[in-house]
Amino acid sequence: MQITELINKGQQQDNYKYSFVGSELSNRGKLEPVPSYDVYINNNQMKIVYDDNILLTEDTFYNEIYYNSEETIGFCPADGRCGYNGKAYILPYNDHVPEFTPLSLLSDIPSNAEKFGESTQDGRKMTIIEYNNKRMTIDSFYGLPVEVITFDGETVTHKYNFNRLTVNTVKDSDVVLDDRFERVE
Repeated sequence: MQITELINKGQQQDNYKYSFVGSELSNRGKLEPVPSYDVYINNNQMKIVYDDNILLTEDTFYNEIYYNSEETIGFCPADGRCGYNGKAYILPYNDHVPEFTPLSLLSDIPSNAEKFGESTQDGRKMTIIEYNNKRMTIDSFYGLPVEVITFDGETVTHKYNFNRLTVNTVKDSDVVLDDRFERVE
């Protein structure tokens, strides 16, 4: 399959979820983990569930963030570890938006990208491409990236994985916070 076909296939996806796990080269010269989270995307709505709590105020935390075209909301669910209080906090718009998503990575692939090889992961066929000191593994069926590795010479500087990728499984209820929760500025 041609790289352009893969990119076009991936850019058609508007309903998917994945678990993000990454590491970046630290000042100590080692790959260190960055915050992990699960992402649910359904059309133009997104929910991120962080593994760790995010501090809002001295004694208020949240670990879920809801995004839509109008607002960004931080929330701690009743089953969360962050001190549920039934309130949803209006955050600065696009606060905590991931630096990139599988779709944004696809749009950054230049026309000079080259196929590096093929592999399988979890029984699924993958296409591996290289460009601009990056190696990206793309799910050949859905066209979405599952891994991106950035190099500086032979040194790996970033490694990002989009694990447990599923497509067309996210419901509206997964990405929309119930209106019964009080919105707090």
